[in-house]
Amino acid sequence: MMTAISVIVPVYNVEKYVDECIKSILHQNFEDIEIICVNDGTTDGSLKILEKYRKKDKRLSIISQDNQGLGQARNRGLQYAKGKYVCFVDGDDMLTEGALESLYKVAQRTRVQMISYETELLYERKELEKSENKDLFYYKSKQYHGIKDGKTYFIEMVENNDYCNAAWLLFLNREWLIKQKIWFYPGIYYEDVLFCLKCFWAAERVIHLNRKNYIYRIREHSIMTSRPKYINVYSSIVNYREAMKILLGIDENQIKLRAALAKHIKFMGTRIRNLDRGCEVSDVFDILDPVDDLLESCFEVGNKRPYVNERILLAGLEKIVQDSNGVVLYGAGKVGKMVQRYLCEKKLGNKIICFAESVSSNEEKEINGIPVKDVEDVVNLECLILLTVNKNYQKEMEAILLNLRISYYEKIDRYMQQALERYFKT
Repeated sequence: MMTAISVIVPVYNVEKYVDECIKSILHQNFEDIEIICVNDGTTDGSLKILEKYRKKDKRLSIISQDNQGLGQARNRGLQYAKGKYVCFVDGDDMLTEGALESLYKVAQRTRVQMISYETELLYERKELEKSENKDLFYYKSKQYHGIKDGKTYFIEMVENNDYCNAAWLLFLNREWLIKQKIWFYPGIYYEDVLFCLKCFWAAERVIHLNRKNYIYRIREHSIMTSRPKYINVYSSIVNYREAMKILLGIDENQIKLRAALAKHIKFMGTRIRNLDRGCEVSDVFDILDPVDDLLESCFEVGNKRPYVNERILLAGLEKIVQDSNGVVLYGAGKVGKMVQRYLCEKKLGNKIICFAESVSSNEEKEINGIPVKDVEDVVNLECLILLTVNKNYQKEMEAILLNLRISYYEKIDRYMQQALERYFKT
């Protein structure tokens, strides 16, 4: 007999959180559900908690497998699901009150193949909100309405920087999903990336609910917050490769669609380099598929990461600052503050005249005791200007400097940024 909704819950070592997760599902005011908990080789007390709930409520079932990762756990759940609709809840997250009833009613009324919706963010510790801030990625800047095809929604959301690839923010018609042969890519992290992209690509009827139906817990030592390993880099390369296949298959006349996916893939490429900067090369895979090996070379990551003598790089930074009449740190974000901290540690803090910004939007008149000025106010200073921003913003800022007829500047390139990041991690 068909159930209305199958809720798939992958569980791996979330003993601290899984009780709250299961309660949020069982206490929904919508009862025609099955809860498929996939025990992905958990080694803590999570399984005992699941078994306790299985004895109390026949709607909950447990499938156990050796540890194969989140994607394979969800695939296993999908194979057993019998619901008309399916959704995913990670074992450390929760559903908001009334979420399932709301989603089911909309799906029945609109006959859509997919509903996307929004989430609350629950930071486990206040400090995580600063170090792992996810607000820009998960919170929408615009509202979205109406039934449209998935590609149209994808274009709109990418253009507004609102697109989010999280499988737990999708409510899907199960038969449609199986018919489209959409599964999670096995053996990688960030398995949501391709799954969500394929869903948006295939769906002809989609609606977005500007309602928070999910509570995403941001905690330490999760895949998303832990220090990356090479598997993180490799997984992103796989996602990049598969997304490029989709891009190359788009008709040249579909200009907006091509542009949106290209923008999204460019973001994926930036992520590959950022992840590689934070991981050690000791766990790099020796053998790769030829295409992945080529991409590794193009991005200069993993085994193809160029050797850079970071000690000499940093010594060069100290030397040019020491020889200058003073420096202006053009950019007061993460990189600028890191440069300022480094120079202070090297007893060169007295050389910093100020931070400079293109637009004086920062309410702070000073940062860490250093004044913040508009870049136009430093034109007449006979000093060195250091571009202390990520590569993405440097071209725009260089144009501003040239327009102001400022030519005495140096850039903190990605190798220097990487050297500074490693310096503060050791």
